[in-house]
Amino acid sequence: QDAQTTDSTKSDWLESLLQLATHELYRGNAFRMTSLPVHASSRDISRQADKLKMAQSLGLAAQSQRAIFSLEPPPDGEALREAVQHLSKPERRLFNELFWLWPLDENVGQPDTALTLLSQGELAQAEKLWRAIDAKSPSFPAALHNLAVFHHLQALDEEHKALTEESDSENADPGQHWEAALAAWEGVLDREGVWDRLTTRMRALEDPRVT
Repeated sequence: QDAQTTDSTKSDWLESLLQLATHELYRGNAFRMTSLPVHASSRDISRQADKLKMAQSLGLAAQSQRAIFSLEPPPDGEALREAVQHLSKPERRLFNELFWLWPLDENVGQPDTALTLLSQGELAQAEKLWRAIDAKSPSFPAALHNLAVFHHLQALDEEHKALTEESDSENADPGQHWEAALAAWEGVLDREGVWDRLTTRMRALEDPRVT
C-alpha cells in the first residue's frame, strides 16, 4: 500500500510538472508575473497581491518597470490572481521556483548583484557574473541554474515574439539561447548542490504535502 501511495504521489507531481511544460513556462511563471523573489514569504505574497489589486483598480501598470524580465503586455487581474494562488500551493510554488532565478546569497534580504543588474536591463553583465562565479566555484548551485533559466526564458520569449509577429528578425536568435540553455540544464542535472538547495527549500516550506 505504501508503494502504491508513493507511485500515486509521483504521478501527481509529474502531472503537475507536465501541465507547466509548455511554451508559456516562463510567461506564466508566478514569480515573473508578480515580480516577487523566490524566497518571498507568505506575508510578502499577501502584500504584493494587495498592491497588484490596488494597481489594477487604479488602472496602473501591474508590473514595475524595474521588474526582472517584465512582461509585455503586463498580466491582467485574473492572471495575477491565478499566479498568487499558485504560490500558495507548495508543489506549484516549488516548480515555479525551479524555473525562476535564484539569489546567489541564500540569506533572505541580502542584495543580489546579478538580479539587480537584470532589473536594470544589464543582461550581459548579469550573465558574465554568473559565468565567472560558476567557473570559480562550480559547487555553487545558483550560478549555473540561473544561466539555464536565463537562456531558456529568452529562447522561449524569442519564439513567442516570432509567433506573435513582434520580433525583430535581424536581432532575434532563439537558436543561440537554446544551445546555451540546453548546455546549462545538462550541467544542472549533475550538480548535487542544485538538488540539495531545492530540498532545503522544500523543508523550509514546512508543508506536509511536500515530501
